[in-house]
Amino acid sequence: MKINEINALLQAQEPVGSVKKRTESEPASTTDRVDISPAARQKQSTEALIKKIKEYIAQLPMVRDDQIAEISQKLREGYTIDRQTAEVIANKIMELLKI
Repeated sequence: MKINEINALLQAQEPVGSVKKRTESEPASTTDRVDISPAARQKQSTEALIKKIKEYIAQLPMVRDDQIAEISQKLREGYTIDRQTAEVIANKIMELLKI
């Protein structure tokens, strides 16, 4: 028997409607679900915070060269920020970013 004869026999045995039935999709019996990992959630949160910071910084006036020179001089002289000052600065930033 030749391949063409086999194909003809197979086609003759299948009703025409069965081919269409096989190509149609059936509705899913269950719903799909996607979970975001804790690491991905943290990354989203971090990226959102970074975006807020960038937006806030973009609204700030340009830093003047004299301010940079003043801060550089203080750092060369050994000026450091104590814990209380750092906490005040951090709280102010959190207040501005509404965190």
